[in-house]
Order: sequence, then structure tokens, then C-alpha cells
Amino acid sequence: MKLEQELIDCIRNAIDAANAAKITNIIFEKGFIRGIDDSKKVIIFQDHDVPTMPFTALGINRMDRFVSRFNLVYGQPNFSVEATVAERDDTVSQLTFKCSGTKVDYRCANPRAVLAPKVMNDVMKYSAIITPDTVQFLNRGEAAMKMEFVTFISNDSGVSFEIIDKSNGDVLSHTFGIPARNIEGEKDNMFAVRYPMKVILSLFKRILEGVFYVGKKGMLKVTINGIDLYVLPQV
Repeated sequence: MKLEQELIDCIRNAIDAANAAKITNIIFEKGFIRGIDDSKKVIIFQDHDVPTMPFTALGINRMDRFVSRFNLVYGQPNFSVEATVAERDDTVSQLTFKCSGTKVDYRCANPRAVLAPKVMNDVMKYSAIITPDTVQFLNRGEAAMKMEFVTFISNDSGVSFEIIDKSNGDVLSHTFGIPARNIEGEKDNMFAVRYPMKVILSLFKRILEGVFYVGKKGMLKVTINGIDLYVLPQV
């Protein structure tokens, strides 16, 4: 079956977002896009604005192969994507990328083999603004401190990040914005949550300027290409 352009764009955008988070397996289902990285530090979980799918599920792995084969024909005359759907379970077994005079196959993953959370167990409570200058300074701070984690803090003084050198206790602290907004309308705007530095940097470099969210349980949410990603808090 030939896929609609809206669904093709959604798949392409989700895989691009997954690559930014180093997520190597994702599943597309009716109303959902799900995935998690191998180290279980970041999740793709989309339950809104998911196009209608003419199949039950599509599993994608081998992201590099998908991207390279897709890009061979994307944007060429008469570009299209066709899905081969297994009759036994209505899942996609193969995608074929086509343009004038060319076609290339991509074997899909078994959706049942893609392990990812089926529900989102956090609710976003705070929003904060990130700017290109902040992302650049965070990148420089990571190079200067050589640490695995970054802590984001919000209080009445503003939003800041803190990096602590565990070997000697040296601290880098940088305030970069006004206090976080409580999106539930409450007065509370305080949080302090630690996240994996390399994951945060990789995602923030993609959004550069915009909003990130922090949940009641500490998950940090960003949106890339209209796809929601959640960074898990670290103890």
C-alpha cells in the first residue's frame, strides 16, 4: 500500500528526533509513537498529532540504514513510500522507497520486539525557556567540568543549571532565565532535578531556542520536529 505524505513526514520527523536522542528502535502504532534508548535515559512518547495509520504497527530499527536509503530517493521526481503489510497481524514487514527509475527496500523490525513504555507516567508541571546562549554556555561548561550530569534548578531567583565535579566538589552554577512557570496555575515554581549531560546537550542543540518542561516526577520534556522526547531524571 502507498503511504500518505502526512504519515511519511511523521515517520521521517520521528526518526530524526530519535537520532538526536540516540534512540535506535521505535514503534508506530495507531495513535502512538514510542521508543527508548538502550541506556534507558530518554524516551519518545507521542500520543497526539499522530496521523492515521492504515496498519496496526510499524517497527523501525537500524536507523542509519533507514535514513541512508530513504535519502537516496527523497525529494526526487515521483517519490513515494509503499508498505508491505503482513496479513497475519496487519503489521508492516517492509517499506519500499521509490522515485522515477529507482526503488530501494527496507526490512522493518518486528513491532513486538521493540521495547518501549506503553504509558507516560509523569505529568508536566513546569515550563522554562532555553536560549542559544544558554545552550552554548552549557556546552562549554560540560567541557570545562567533564561531568556526566547536570542539575536544573528553579526558584524565585530564576532558572539555573549546576555542574558538580565529584572528584573535588568544584561547582559551576549559571542562572539563565526567569523563574519557571507552573503550567497548572499554582504558585509553586521550585524544582531541582539531575539529568544525563550528553543527552540534554544533544537535545538542546536541536531546539536551541524554545521551551522545555519538567514533570511532577522529574522527567524533562522537549519537542523536536513536533515529536515529544522525555529525559529521565537521574539519582
